[in-house]
Amino acid sequence: MAKIIKAEYWRQVRLFQDFLRVILAEGTDQKYIDRSYNEYRKLAGQVTEFLWQRTRTSFPMVQKQAKTASNNVTVLGNFSLPNNVRKILDIGPKYSFDPGAQRHQLLAMARRAATCTSFQERERATSDAVNCVMSKAATGSTRKPPLSCPGSLRPTVNSFKDNAKETGRVAL
Repeated sequence: MAKIIKAEYWRQVRLFQDFLRVILAEGTDQKYIDRSYNEYRKLAGQVTEFLWQRTRTSFPMVQKQAKTASNNVTVLGNFSLPNNVRKILDIGPKYSFDPGAQRHQLLAMARRAATCTSFQERERATSDAVNCVMSKAATGSTRKPPLSCPGSLRPTVNSFKDNAKETGRVAL
């Protein structure tokens, strides 16, 4: 809801700026037109931001739900998990892997890597890296947890599947 209201405020500002440009275009001095337009545009942006902040304070407060650590990781075998690993597994499987880099981050890394090459090779390195990023984005590769399990543990893992569904997660 807030995004819709904010978008509407800024849509009205853009409409105001268009009308302002038309009205000021009737003037004769181009220097005066440009200066006035920039001043009015700045004023419109400031007023809109003020109105938005004022409107935002009138929205009802959203109560944040406290996350509860469920501590429901089942450890198979005679070993203990380090506390930092247990905390990550308690949060859930989504947080068990490093997050994949997003497209804009990959492009920034490609630019940074290209600056390390010689000046003659920089353009080719950049284009190759961009092509690699685009091909990765086109395939839509997603990171999934490994599915391999040692043969000796397979019966044990199968016996714990039902328990894991009911109580939480299993760490091997």
